[in-house]
Amino acid sequence: MKPIEEEKEKTELLEQALREAQSIYGIVTTSVPDNLIGLGLTCIQLKALLALSSNRPLRMGDMANALGKDQRTATGIVDRLVSRGMVERVHKANDRRVVLCQLSDKGWKAIRQIFEVQETTRDRMRSALRQMSARELRHVTVALREVISHLRKDSDVILVALPLNNPELSIKGEKKRQVLGK
Repeated sequence: MKPIEEEKEKTELLEQALREAQSIYGIVTTSVPDNLIGLGLTCIQLKALLALSSNRPLRMGDMANALGKDQRTATGIVDRLVSRGMVERVHKANDRRVVLCQLSDKGWKAIRQIFEVQETTRDRMRSALRQMSARELRHVTVALREVISHLRKDSDVILVALPLNNPELSIKGEKKRQVLGK
């Protein structure tokens, strides 16, 4: 194949792959409930909630590190989540000078909603993938790993994967609360 023809085919395949990925996204997100969309969270706010759901209460410096932002920016993000009632600031029991941020009950409710959507989406994808042969699954897995690798390498965007097993959260149950200062 000539270089010009190969480049044309590559461009056509790239556009087809993008359309297919968009179709998958459209199909799996049809199950996103309106109340989750109604949360109105930005990506960075979602990332902050996820950081708090998978860690103990965080100092602002630790939150800044988790978000990949400076402390001033992280404080602004947390301020907006506090004003929405999703995060609360608390003083450490044995040192009142230390201020920590943690999820409020409303924040935990939002996290449970997010995890439920993730679980539903994963179930839909699993059902579709089960219909494929082992050979097809190997090809899909290799291709997806390549896409993820290029996204990580070519972008300053941090990809966020929701944790599969969070000991602090049970979708059907209640979150475990940690006692501050212990």
